[in-house]
Amino acid sequence: MQTSVEKRNGWFDVLKGIGIIGILCTHTVSDTFHLAEAEENFFGSGYLMVQLFFIISGYFAFQSFQKAQGAQIFYRKKVRELVPICWISYLVFIINAGIAHKPVSLSAIISAFTFTNGIDLFEINSLQNWFIGTLAVFILLVPVLYKFIRGMGGAILFFFASVAVAIGSTEVLIRLGFGGGWVFYFWLPRQLPLLALGIILFFENERSPSGERWLGTFHLFLLLVVFLYFVADSDFLDRYFYIAVGMLFFLIVEHFKGMAPCRSKGFLALLGRNTLGIYLFHIAFSWVLWKEIGQIILDLLTTNVVFNTLIYGLYVFVLLIISLGYSLLVSLLVKKRGVFLRKIRRERKAHDDVDK
Repeated sequence: MQTSVEKRNGWFDVLKGIGIIGILCTHTVSDTFHLAEAEENFFGSGYLMVQLFFIISGYFAFQSFQKAQGAQIFYRKKVRELVPICWISYLVFIINAGIAHKPVSLSAIISAFTFTNGIDLFEINSLQNWFIGTLAVFILLVPVLYKFIRGMGGAILFFFASVAVAIGSTEVLIRLGFGGGWVFYFWLPRQLPLLALGIILFFENERSPSGERWLGTFHLFLLLVVFLYFVADSDFLDRYFYIAVGMLFFLIVEHFKGMAPCRSKGFLALLGRNTLGIYLFHIAFSWVLWKEIGQIILDLLTTNVVFNTLIYGLYVFVLLIISLGYSLLVSLLVKKRGVFLRKIRRERKAHDDVDK
C-alpha cells in the first residue's frame, strides 16, 4: 500500500511530466510545421509550465532543507543533484551547438559552468539554462528564508513582499535604462512570487490534515487571485494571468491526492522524475535533430492541418525520447560514480581503523 508521501511524490512527478511536455512544445513549435493558428498558440503556451516548476521548486526546496536540518547538508545535497548533470549537459550543449553551427561565447560557457548566470543579466540565458541559474540563486537563499519564514503567516507576508519586489525592481531597472523584456522575466525577482507560492504550499501541507486540505486550497486560490490582480495591468507581467491554469490544476491534485491513487510508475511520472535532464538536453538535441531530419519533415508536410499536427507531435515525441534517454543515462552514470566513491571512502575508513 502506498503511503501519503509516495502518493504526493507520484502526483508531483505526473505534474512535472505534463509540464516538461509543454516546455518541449514551446521550444519546437513554429510556422515551419504549417499548423493552424489556434494550434500554434496552444503549443506555444507551454512555456507557462515553467511557472508550475517554480511553484514546485519552492515547495521542495523548503521540504529538502527541513529534512537536511542544516545548511551544509542541504547545500551538499543540491550540489550532488545539480552540478554533475548540469556540467555534462553543458558539454553536450556545446558539442551539439557546434554541429548545428550555433555560436556559443566563452563568457556564456563560464557563466553557465559557475552557475553565475542567475545574477548576470547579460548571460542569464547563456546556454538556454536561465531556469537553472535563477533556481541556483534561490537555493543559496533558502537557509536564510527558512530561518525567518517559520509559518504560514510569514510565508504569506513573504509572498506579498515578493510581488512588490517583482514589480518594483523591474520597473526601477527599466527606468535606469537596463533594458527589459525576456531578460527581466528570466531573473529571480520576477519569479520570486511563484517560489513564494510553493513555500505557502509547504506550510499548508505541514499544518493541515488531509481532511481539511480543501480550506488550504481555497486560501491559496485567494492568494493567487490577489497576485493576478496586482500584475494584470503590467504590459509584461500580464502573462502571469495564465498561471491560473497550471496553478488550479496543481491545487486540485494537491487537494485530492489523499483520495485518488497515483500511477507513480507511469510514463508521465517517469518524465517527471527526469525533468531536469530533459530540460537541460532538449534544446541542443532539437538543433541537431532538425539539422538531420528537418528536410524530410518539410517534404512530408501538406496543406492538411491534421496531418501536419501529427507530424509535429511525432517530432516532439522523438525529441522527448532522445532527451529522456540521455537523462537516464547520465543519471545512471552519476549514481554509479557516487556508489563507487562511497565504496572507496568505506574501504579507506576500514583501512585506517585497522592501522589504528
